[in-house]
Amino acid sequence: MKRSLLYNMGLFDSFLKKKETKTEEDLNFNLEQPQPALTPEQPRVSPSQFSNSFQMYPSRNQSTNFNQSFGIDFQNVQTHTQPFQMSSTFQDQQQTQNQYEYQYTQSYTSQDFDWDSYIQAIAEKVVEEKIQILDQKINDLNLAKERLSFEIEQIKEDVKKLSDKVDNLYNTLIKKIEEYDKGIKEATVEVQALHKLVRTMIPAISESVKELKETIEEIKLLRDSIRRP
Repeated sequence: MKRSLLYNMGLFDSFLKKKETKTEEDLNFNLEQPQPALTPEQPRVSPSQFSNSFQMYPSRNQSTNFNQSFGIDFQNVQTHTQPFQMSSTFQDQQQTQNQYEYQYTQSYTSQDFDWDSYIQAIAEKVVEEKIQILDQKINDLNLAKERLSFEIEQIKEDVKKLSDKVDNLYNTLIKKIEEYDKGIKEATVEVQALHKLVRTMIPAISESVKELKETIEEIKLLRDSIRRP
């Protein structure tokens, strides 16, 4: 970067030198040009009289009357006075330009010793901007992390609630199954007891039925004997 700036500064100095040489040549050329002299028949006009007359007669048609009334050739007077005015104006401009070039060169020369600090300041500024950008990105990441953490906590709470509901349902089902199993076991025991009871009661019932049949037969025989004369 420093090398490119020095290169640009050299191009700018060479451009100023060429421009100064060209303006000096133009000045010498204008000064060497022969100036037209006034003829004896053409009286000289003072600048104040010329300016007042020019203000009084601004139009082109009236300027012809002005030339005829004073008996002068306006073009000759203009060509005679113009180089002097241009030369003085150009000298002022040249002096101002030389002063500006001197000040610019002095300021540029005084800054040659501060290139390192200038480059260092630019580098520090760039690093500071990069650090600010990184800080902003880190803050954004921290906010995103906090938001994700909050959402994860919410998801954990929802999962925990769902897990509690599943556990409650599982416990309820287990209880129901246990109760059902217990009822089945009790019914099985009762059925087994009833089966045993029936097995023990069948022989007694059979004997009772047999005795009942015998009793009925005896009653029938007794009845038949009573009916006979």
